[in-house]
Amino acid sequence: MFLKRLVTFMIVTVSLFGMALWPTLAHNGSKISTNSLADSIPSLQSTTTPTATITIYLPALMHKFNPADPSTPIPTTTITPTVSPTITPTLMPTRPPVEIIYIEYAPVNTITGEYVDIKNNQTSPVDMTKWTLSDAVSNTFTFPSFILQPQAMVRVWGISGTNDVANLYWGRTAIWNNDKDTAILRDAQGMEIHQYIYPIATPTAQPTGTVTVTPIPTAIPTINPNAPKVKIIYIEYAPVNTDADREYVDIQNNDMVAVTMTGWKLSDEGDTTFTFPTFTLQPGAMVRVWVITGTNDATNLYWGRTATVWNNDKDAATLKDTAGAVVDYYSYVAPTAPPNLPTGTPPVTATVKITHIEYSPAGSDLDGEYVDIKNVDTTAINLTNWSLHDAANTTFKFPIFSLDSQATVRVWVKAGTNDASNLYWGSTRSIWNNTGEEEAVLRDPTGNPVYWCIYTGQTGQTGVNCP
Repeated sequence: MFLKRLVTFMIVTVSLFGMALWPTLAHNGSKISTNSLADSIPSLQSTTTPTATITIYLPALMHKFNPADPSTPIPTTTITPTVSPTITPTLMPTRPPVEIIYIEYAPVNTITGEYVDIKNNQTSPVDMTKWTLSDAVSNTFTFPSFILQPQAMVRVWGISGTNDVANLYWGRTAIWNNDKDTAILRDAQGMEIHQYIYPIATPTAQPTGTVTVTPIPTAIPTINPNAPKVKIIYIEYAPVNTDADREYVDIQNNDMVAVTMTGWKLSDEGDTTFTFPTFTLQPGAMVRVWVITGTNDATNLYWGRTATVWNNDKDAATLKDTAGAVVDYYSYVAPTAPPNLPTGTPPVTATVKITHIEYSPAGSDLDGEYVDIKNVDTTAINLTNWSLHDAANTTFKFPIFSLDSQATVRVWVKAGTNDASNLYWGSTRSIWNNTGEEEAVLRDPTGNPVYWCIYTGQTGQTGVNCP
């Protein structure tokens, strides 16, 4: 009876003082000390009655407290304010650290022109050893030991060749479909770094949001994806004779329609700039931009300079349209040593072959030396920028030239006027050794040896037929 009255007294007392007590408890913490509560209610310390759970009524709230359990908190009421939902704007996509920027999947002439350009967008080098590049059906190129420098680009050719800092070679024939395909770049752990799909689909909606993404600083310009397929395909930066007289850039229209290039600009890294005159480049055609002065025609344009433009160690060319958009970018690094001489028997599957070397003609060697080169394929082959070398790497560079099916062109050492069957080196001395071992090597524009002929000069012999 006494305990019942005591509990009733407590309920009334706490009810009267609850409003005054609660702010203090809430302010000092969420737990009431059992010692302080026992001091205020002495009879609880002396009773042996089993601990009861006391319900304390506060206005509009009900809490339960066990005085025998010091860990029992006085629950606090958490008022959750209404929060407006956070709107996350859609960000413009950032460029991947290493990016596929272009695929030459349908070169105008032969499948030897297929390649993929890959760029390092970062400010630090990337070790691409054992990375892979694959097409949609998992034809895969595995990168050799290779470091791609900051902001640099590497061109992965489909054909065979000798790797260098700017060119790697797959060692295949055709890879990329002409209608559509997908290129996937993965790191050494198999993680996808970038995917490039062509043809590029037109987006159905523009990204939303107002967040500005700071672009990664780059020394390599971004090529306009909507630009015509006009490509810089070759730079003759260190010709055999004087640089100023023989430097040139070859530009080809890989599009299916003619492209008006009037007012376009071609620049080197130092921003030395050539502005195109009134000029239209036909589908599949090529124009050679010479550094020197000359008379423009359908295949040759002239810068009109007396000084050289293209550095002999490394440089880059940028082609821009009249709006200043980048149409193409081409960089090069000169090899540190002459290309290795091939050994053994040349490939029997070669479509262009060296058939004869006249190395010790009757009379003057300079006037009579020549090399015969034959196209054994069933279609014409573009030999522009191919090269012919001796063992000492003395080099003849082919002009703009196409060799018909089953036709032979004779490359004379002396000077002369080129025609469909005769090309002229323009040398002032003989090239081919009369005695001892000598080698003639025919290379494509990438430096890949296509065919070669090794002979040992014999006294009394004027020339040698090649296999």
